[in-house]
Amino acid sequence: MADLIDFVNYEDVNAGNVGLNDVFDVVGQLVTMNNYKVVEEGDTKKISVLFELQHPSGEKVRCKIWGCHADKLYNSQLEKKNKDEPQIVWLHNCRMTNWEGLQISNQLWGFTISINEPSKPIEDFKTLLATAQQQDGYEYPTIDIRLDKQVQSAYAKFTDPEIKTAYVLDEVRFMDKVCTFVVRGTVEKFAGNEGWYQHYCRVCEKKVIKSYCLEEEKNILSCTKCDRAVTDVFAKIRAIIYVQDKTGGCELALFDTHLSKITNRSVQWLNTTANNGPITSSEYPQELNQILQKQYAFIVKHSLYGEDKQYSGCTVSDLTDDAEVIKTLNQMLSDKETEYADFEDVDYGEADDNVCAQTPQSLKVQTVEVITDEPPTSNKQTPGSSGVKCKSNSPDDSEATDTPTGGTTTALGELKIPKMEKL
Repeated sequence: MADLIDFVNYEDVNAGNVGLNDVFDVVGQLVTMNNYKVVEEGDTKKISVLFELQHPSGEKVRCKIWGCHADKLYNSQLEKKNKDEPQIVWLHNCRMTNWEGLQISNQLWGFTISINEPSKPIEDFKTLLATAQQQDGYEYPTIDIRLDKQVQSAYAKFTDPEIKTAYVLDEVRFMDKVCTFVVRGTVEKFAGNEGWYQHYCRVCEKKVIKSYCLEEEKNILSCTKCDRAVTDVFAKIRAIIYVQDKTGGCELALFDTHLSKITNRSVQWLNTTANNGPITSSEYPQELNQILQKQYAFIVKHSLYGEDKQYSGCTVSDLTDDAEVIKTLNQMLSDKETEYADFEDVDYGEADDNVCAQTPQSLKVQTVEVITDEPPTSNKQTPGSSGVKCKSNSPDDSEATDTPTGGTTTALGELKIPKMEKL
């Protein structure tokens, strides 16, 4: 396989060592194929197929391809004459995607797929496979090729609970894992302070930082990876919207394809407008206002990032304002929204300052004075103490003090603590 040194290594793919912008080839034996899916939306069809390729070492990679390439692979298995012949697949000009798991996909116009065709990569792989089969201990793979076809409406992915789970927006706040789901709500406003596009370094494709240079008296862009100020940049569209339902709200990120779908403007027009726009503008084109105060259903991916996965964010995969979809989701989520409404309406009663009246005779209230090393209005933290994160009960924020954790706390007073006596 010396001639295939430019082909991707299976272990690197599964370890996440292949970048999302890398272009590569992969060749392997087709061992599983299922979920051949046709999604119909009007007169258009979106076709995809999920499959696995295996190396003679036993390592597998997960692949998902779309369009005519998916059709070619599916039809090759329908029409194959020798069912015992190993199916060797060569994918040319692939890219990685991490949507719904790390997998190889066709994201370039130059992508091609070859199945048992007379080509050097396939012939070399067959030689490698035959050599491995002669070795002691070689385990023949289990072949699982399923030719069933799944045809569904484009809107089924929004409303079919077997495809995606639907949540109310307040549930999104408590998610602590990577997952994909459906929400629906009203777009209240654009959020964030970076506008609807951000700039990236053309050399390394990393996001640049905007800052004001006092010496030059103008805004400049700096690339942390290239470690210098840069001028050769390009814009990527990413607009943050705030969506709300009856239980709460959250921020979602939209990209060029979504905004194109909403505004009926081409992706090219949006990108041209962004790249011709000012560096520091936070203004939105008038066309984008069409999304505001309208109800949509969103397919959302919740991601975790940061060194310790301490941050999270939601990006939109697809959206629709179809009335039937919205109606179906309203019915599916009505019980959850009722539960939230009932919870908010619970009357917990008013606090009673007369603690003795609420306690048995065997309990006596003792007043304890709280002593601190600092005055109550100080925002300093005493050595060995920890910050207290709580919300001020005072309507005037000036009565609250900042804490090391970023919350606020009110001035300390007296605590009433029941003291046990002899029973």
